[in-house]
Amino acid sequence: MTLCRLLLWTATAGSGAALAPNTRRFVAGRARDSAAKPPRRRRVTCRVLDDEAIGLDLEALGDLGALDDAASLDLDALVAGAGLTVASTAALADAGGAVPALAADLSTGTAAVLGAEALLAFERDGHICTRGLFSSDEISAMHDSLEAVSRVEAKAAERHAVAMNDAMGGERAPFLQTFNPHRRHRPALMVATCARLAATARALLGVEEVQLYQSCLFKKRAGDEATNWHSDLHTSPLDTNQFITCWFPLHDLAADSTGLCYATGSHRDLALPMWYGQGFDADGRYELEDHGAYEAGDVSWHHGWLLHSAADNRSPRDRLAVAVSFFASGACIIEEDGLACVNDEDHPSYDDWLPDLAPGDLAAHELLPVVR
Repeated sequence: MTLCRLLLWTATAGSGAALAPNTRRFVAGRARDSAAKPPRRRRVTCRVLDDEAIGLDLEALGDLGALDDAASLDLDALVAGAGLTVASTAALADAGGAVPALAADLSTGTAAVLGAEALLAFERDGHICTRGLFSSDEISAMHDSLEAVSRVEAKAAERHAVAMNDAMGGERAPFLQTFNPHRRHRPALMVATCARLAATARALLGVEEVQLYQSCLFKKRAGDEATNWHSDLHTSPLDTNQFITCWFPLHDLAADSTGLCYATGSHRDLALPMWYGQGFDADGRYELEDHGAYEAGDVSWHHGWLLHSAADNRSPRDRLAVAVSFFASGACIIEEDGLACVNDEDHPSYDDWLPDLAPGDLAAHELLPVVR
C-alpha cells in the first residue's frame, strides 16, 4: 500500500500533533469483507505544501444546561438563559434568505448501540462509523434548514476562507466553514444538542458527562482541493484527551468521494512528538482508512487527537456536512505556555468565551453547555 507523505509541522504532547497542509488525490481502495462494515483502507498520493483556545455555570443556567427532556425543552428559554441569540425570520431575510424550522423531532429515536468490540475499535483506531444513527427523513429535514443557514452565513464563511488562503500562501481554502451556527439558529441548536449524539459521545469516551465544544457546517464546493491533515484538539485551548467529533454529510455520499480519511491510531502516537518534534517526515507511519460510502443518516466519529483529512471534491455538486464536537466535563484551559502552541485557525470557535477564563481554569462557561 502506498501511503501519503505525512509531514508534521508542530508537536503536541499526547498526540500525533497536526500535519502540514497538503493536497492529495485518492485512488480507489477496496472494502474489507465484514458484516460490521469496518473502515476501508485507502491508497493515496499527495504533494506536501509548506506551512507556516468550560463544566457548566449551573447558577446562570439552572436546569437548562442539562438537556434530559428534549421533548419538553423550552428552546427560547434555553437560548435566553445561555446568553445565546437566535436570528429571527425577518433578520435572516435581510441577510439573504430565511431559515426554515427543522421539520423533524430529534428528541425521538435511539442512541447508537455500541458493544465491547466497537468501543475497543474506537479506542484502538480513533475512529468509527455509526450507521443509520439518523433516519433519511431526519437528514432531509436537517439539509433543508442547515443549507439555508449555510447561505445566510456565507459571507462570514468566505471571510474565514480568505484568511485561510493567506495562511496557505494563496492556495484556495478547501471548504467554507460556518462556526457554531447553533448559537444563532434554532435548527442548528436542535442538531448540536441532539441527545443521540451526546449519548454516543459519552459511550465512546467512556465518561458520564460531556459538554458541547462547537458545531460547524462544512461546505466543500465542487472543485475544492483536499482538506489539510489536522487534529481537532490542536486547534482548541482545552487541556484534555477526552474530546470527540462526529461528522456526517447531509445527503448520500459515494465511496471514493469526499468522506473523511483517518490516520488510524495516530491519536495514540505519543512517541512521534516526544522524540522527533517539529518537521518530522511521518511518511508510512500510519495506515490510512475511511468508511466508504455514507447513506443519509450515517455518522462517523473521531478522537480529538486523530489526524484526518478529506479528498478533493471532483463531483459537480457541493458537499454539505455537519460536525459537532464534545469534551468530557472537568477539562481545563491550557496553561499559558501551552496556549502559545494552539493553532489559531479555528479561533472563531472560542473567541466568545476564552477571554472570560484564565489559563488553568476549569472549562466552565455558559457557551460550553452540558448536553445529555
